[in-house]
Amino acid sequence: MGRQEHSVYPALFGVEEELQIEKTYTGQRAITVSADELQDALERYQQAVANGSPALIYDEPYRHVYRRHSSAGDKSYIDCLNAERATAECHSVREAIVRSRGVEQFAAGIAQSLIEADPAIATVIHRRRAGHFSDVIGTQDNIYIPTNPTNSSLHHDRILNLLIGIAVTRPYMSGAGEYKEGQFFFAQKFAKLGQFWATHKQKVQPVERGGERYEIRENDINICDAAAMMRLGSAPLGGALAQTTLFGKLERDLENILQGQDTDVDWIDRFNIPVLRPDGSFDTGKNANLLQAAEFYLRIADLFASREMQKQAGEQPAELIGIAEQIHDYTTTMAAVIRNDLPIESLVSKSDWAAKHTNGGPSLDYDTITYRNTGKATTTKETRGLGFKLRDTGVFAGDIPQAEVDVAYFTRPAGTRAALRGRVIEEYVAADAAWGCLTLFQKNPDGTTKPVIFYMPDPLQPEPAAEQARILQTVSRRPARLS
Repeated sequence: MGRQEHSVYPALFGVEEELQIEKTYTGQRAITVSADELQDALERYQQAVANGSPALIYDEPYRHVYRRHSSAGDKSYIDCLNAERATAECHSVREAIVRSRGVEQFAAGIAQSLIEADPAIATVIHRRRAGHFSDVIGTQDNIYIPTNPTNSSLHHDRILNLLIGIAVTRPYMSGAGEYKEGQFFFAQKFAKLGQFWATHKQKVQPVERGGERYEIRENDINICDAAAMMRLGSAPLGGALAQTTLFGKLERDLENILQGQDTDVDWIDRFNIPVLRPDGSFDTGKNANLLQAAEFYLRIADLFASREMQKQAGEQPAELIGIAEQIHDYTTTMAAVIRNDLPIESLVSKSDWAAKHTNGGPSLDYDTITYRNTGKATTTKETRGLGFKLRDTGVFAGDIPQAEVDVAYFTRPAGTRAALRGRVIEEYVAADAAWGCLTLFQKNPDGTTKPVIFYMPDPLQPEPAAEQARILQTVSRRPARLS
């Protein structure tokens, strides 16, 4: 096969995180914050932010769910008992991870708003973990994978199957660790899904496709930045390989991995439940599935970084080469850990589950942020679990400083549709914002206005095209804001 005439390398990335938020009153157990309370808290928080500097402007309620896009490009809303926040469209895996960490600032704002509305609240609790609402709490990773129109159907099928294989075999790498009834699971999300499938005899597809956007729905929330980079970064490696002849070298792996997915309720558990000895180490002879997963990932990493991949698809993006190297190094270490050639501690700097497992296991407070009511009008005091301390003290691998996260929270990314959407929201009167369109208000000669849809179909377009620029000349602008 010759050189591809179009780029096979994913061009956009994004992460959506669903939040667990609870509250306590003095002397009482934690209870889930109701949907109405969350909605009111979100309204107050967003209004406070919109009045600040730099400004973040939000749209009106959209249908029955409040979907709010900000001038920084992100979307935050309440859906049932979830507060949810999605990053803007980002050009790199790292930028998406930087922006996804802004969920901690978002949760802190919600907590402050809840306490201001009800001073009797003693604490608000945010857990960055796959949660207790059956299968709906965790993260959803999104990637935009361009395909060649002449054979897009074949490539979409290949991409989807390969992403499913990647999603179900990577808990050893991206899992955040779960303990239940004496059993250890790599991934919290898949532990929940396995229970859900066994109880309801109904399966949830771990990957969904909409056009050239693929959503890997079933993920844990990683506090370790290195684990988050490998989690989000593994999918684009597969998305690119599926459009080359190198896909053939993964077909036998996929056949074995996907076998039984339609009939076996324990299918998803094969790669999520390690067999451990009483001392917590791996029972080497009983973890063949994990070694199979490791071999699959080593093959993906090596094929992506190969000269043949460069020959067929052009030079690989430097960031994705770096992620392939990370996955190779981590997986090589993991295979040695499974064989008991290395201790589990060898994985701690790049793995949430390993950090949790070696620092106290089921009794450990790893991923909780507690906001305590200090009795002052605008002050809450935070207490954070061990995972945040490991990240903030440099134990975890990764080079994402908090200062960068803070800046990204208030600024839109450059070079994608988020730049155009954010600018329009900030400068023009807008409602019913979605990722690809906004409702603006055209001025009539008599001074009235009528709604007009402002379409933004190209996720890679950061500036208005001619027709979009013409529309912007005719619609109502926001009043000038004081900085």
